[in-house]
Amino acid sequence: MNAFILELAKLCSKTDCDLIGYIGGYKGVEENNFIDLNFNSISGMSLGKRGGSILFTGRYENLKDDKKMIYLKQNLNKSGVDWLVVLGGDGSLRAAKKLSDLGIKVVGVPATIDNDVKGTDYTLGFDTAINKTLEVINDIEDTATAMPGKIYIVETLGGDSGNIAKAAFDQGAADIALIPEMPISDEELVNMVKEKFSNGNKYIIITICEGLKRTMHYSELLQQALNRKVHVTIIGHKQRGGSPTAYDRYMAKQFAKQAFDLIKKNDYGKMVCYTLGKIGNCNL
Repeated sequence: MNAFILELAKLCSKTDCDLIGYIGGYKGVEENNFIDLNFNSISGMSLGKRGGSILFTGRYENLKDDKKMIYLKQNLNKSGVDWLVVLGGDGSLRAAKKLSDLGIKVVGVPATIDNDVKGTDYTLGFDTAINKTLEVINDIEDTATAMPGKIYIVETLGGDSGNIAKAAFDQGAADIALIPEMPISDEELVNMVKEKFSNGNKYIIITICEGLKRTMHYSELLQQALNRKVHVTIIGHKQRGGSPTAYDRYMAKQFAKQAFDLIKKNDYGKMVCYTLGKIGNCNL
């Protein structure tokens, strides 16, 4: 997010655009709480390599309240805002669509480690979250190699989206991925683990999405069914922070350029997206 903000500020500095940032997202719009994002002022803050967001983030409980959306529109109009760039996940972008329908010129930018925004193959933050997951698994694998015969369960973030857990499996870091999108029975899981051990695996690494809410259940199940020690690692919010990867920094810059291009072309009600290897835009 910070890398995106920095690049957008840089682009605005080359034109007559003034950029402000609402603190806490929609909460900031409601309270008219914003800061100036002048490029000369923020360029020395090393934003490109900082995780999190200089503007802070947070869930806004009134996104489904139509009256509150009208109030946000009125606040934006009173503040003289010509364009609103919304950087966030599914909930934030749904609200952006509502504001767009109310007449606010909006550009949406998908940013969530869950990588679950419809219309784009990639969301900012996903690569960083995957790499942090792989880092944890790599460390666990050192122990697993030295102490074979055990099962290691690694719980990832992702809510109801199993993309992070599956990505670790797709990259060969996990032997099994348990995700909400592809539920399996207890019996199937036990048989899968048994088969992998019989096929020569010295240890088993399983990634599981937090949204299943069955991490401890599976730990006890496998320990009892297979009489093997099971270790659980919950990565937690470590996945959401830290310095972004080079790829995420690159994508943040490209997303900012696309968002700014939409503004220059007066093409609103759109979301920046990445599909089939190309950056473009689609309807909110």
